[in-house]
Formats: sequence, structure tokens, C-alpha cells
Amino acid sequence: MSVQKTVQNLTNGTGFLDSVSANFGDELVYRVVINSSGSVMAPSVYVKDALPSGLTYIGNLTVDGVNDGRSIANSILLGDMPVGASKTITYKARVNAKEFFNFGTNNMINSVLVYNTGVSISDTATVSVVKTGVAGAATNINTGITETLLGSLLLPLGLAALLLFLFKSQILGFDKWATVRKVETDNFRAQRKLNSLIQKRK
Repeated sequence: MSVQKTVQNLTNGTGFLDSVSANFGDELVYRVVINSSGSVMAPSVYVKDALPSGLTYIGNLTVDGVNDGRSIANSILLGDMPVGASKTITYKARVNAKEFFNFGTNNMINSVLVYNTGVSISDTATVSVVKTGVAGAATNINTGITETLLGSLLLPLGLAALLLFLFKSQILGFDKWATVRKVETDNFRAQRKLNSLIQKRK
């Protein structure tokens, strides 16, 4: 036997290809064509096709154009296939939402398995989904230091640094004022001491 698997992006209107690109929520159609190409009949042929993570099976299974209520993910029996016989199977799937994917290119490769007691063959099809994002983007993660705390610490420190700078730079004459004030204080103390000595002598 031989098998060929292809996929169509129904949302974008592509043909059946080995590989297609897709966006979140796109609807896909998978097609599996099985041929009995040997010299004898292939008895009791089964087919199984389990979808990879990122895709959801939505049914609409057909075998040679006839609706079939079974699920291909659970292995379905096609029966005997005489020499030269062919079976065409289709079904639909949907690309999952954005949160199911990693950033970058996500290649979802799934394989169909066709088998019986004497042979097992497979083929694959690929759906590529790209999830973009801004590297290094700012987040809202709390760093543990609130704006209120920063404000309460930085404001008084800034004022103290400014006053110290002004004092040392002599811009406002603080050094002269401090010198005059010291002289006045020393004179006042000396006068008080002199007055006290005069009172004692009386």
C-alpha cells in the first residue's frame, strides 16, 4: 500500500499541500489518500491520525466523499482493499487560540498511520503558526518598591543635599551669617559673665 497526506488552510483558501501556514483560529482540512498498489488484496486496513497539540479535531470526517461519524483519532477500519483500490479520507481541524502557543514559529507535524497485520505505513503534513511578541517589553510586575515609598525617601534626601550644597557654595552667604551669629553669641556670654562678677563684688 501507499499513503499520501496533505493539508489545506480553508480560511486562507490554499490548496492541499504538504505544509501550510496558519493563524490562530484558522480552519483546516486534512486529506489522506490510500492506494492498494500491491499484487494481492490488502485485508482489514485501518487508519489512525492523531492531531498534535495546538490543533483541535472538529470532525466532518468523510470516506470517499461519504460522511462518517467515527473519529479518525481512534483508528477506523476501512476493510479489505483489493489490488488497485483507493480510499480518500478528509476531516477538519481548527488552530487553537494564541495562548496555546510559544513565541516564535510553531511547526505542528502530525502523522497518519495506515496498517494491517502485514504492513504499516505513514505520511506527515505540517501546519506552521507564528506567535510574535516584543522582546524586552516592560511588564507590570511589582518590584516591591512603591512610588509612595520612593517619594517619601527621595524628597527629604534631596532637600538635605540641596541645603548642604547651598551652604558650602556660599551662594546665600550662610557662612558669613554663621560667623556673625557666633561672634554675637560669644559677646553675649562674655557680657553675662562680666555682669555676674560685678554683682558678686558688690
